[in-house]
Amino acid sequence: MTEELKPGIEPEIGPGLYYDMPAEQYYGSSALGASKIKAFAESPLHYEKFSEMKDTPALQFGRAVHCYILEGPEVFNREYAVMPEGMIRRGKEYQAFLAGAKGKSVIKQDEFDQIVAMRDALLKSDARDLILREGYTEVSLFWDQDGIQCKGRLDKLIPGERVDIMVDYKTTGSADVRKCFRAMDDYKYWLQEAHYGTGYYRVMGRELEAIFVFQEKTPPYDVCLVKMEKAASPVAYDRHTDLMSSLAECTKSKKFPGRNAGKGIFEWGFREWGFQEE
Repeated sequence: MTEELKPGIEPEIGPGLYYDMPAEQYYGSSALGASKIKAFAESPLHYEKFSEMKDTPALQFGRAVHCYILEGPEVFNREYAVMPEGMIRRGKEYQAFLAGAKGKSVIKQDEFDQIVAMRDALLKSDARDLILREGYTEVSLFWDQDGIQCKGRLDKLIPGERVDIMVDYKTTGSADVRKCFRAMDDYKYWLQEAHYGTGYYRVMGRELEAIFVFQEKTPPYDVCLVKMEKAASPVAYDRHTDLMSSLAECTKSKKFPGRNAGKGIFEWGFREWGFQEE
């Protein structure tokens, strides 16, 4: 599953598929992840100024959701401790709770109840087979492309006969299919699939198809499943190839222009926006 180290690859993380890499090691790597190539797709300037999002309560909750839903209650119970309802974060009772939860992340009871309800809703939806099907969760992928070390973290990997499947779980405000389609464009999930798929083929020699599971964060926790149509996939992969080549050129030249650099002044008029001049 690994190949000889190439220039640009950190010696401690060679190209390959890693099934048990700690999240801290993966996210601590400076390799090019999906978020950073998405930033470059905005402009080289966005890439140069890109910084990983700081950890927030929302991100912490998202990790707990992923753990419970994709890795299951057993893994969740090993890694998380649920703080009883009504407990305040001070006093002897709280200190005793922390002592018993040593080494675990803490989540509040109402948050845990929400996560359980979300998983219950998933298991009653069309996503049930993907959630319960045998596979590997939180799989780390590293590869070298155009002299740049790249990485990806697959929520769930399901081996197949001809094509392997990557399940990518996303929480959303609405599972309306039109809004999920809009999210595929707005958040460049198509580019994420091409990034992971490119690396997977380079390391494993197999194709990877992504299925995005969108689930609402509020009741009734409705679900929508989305994948790229066959006609869109080559376009996404070609776009990823072009972006990687451009990134290599920018890195070499050390020039990272904005999206409108050198385009001068744009002329705006009502007609461009569908208005009729009086």
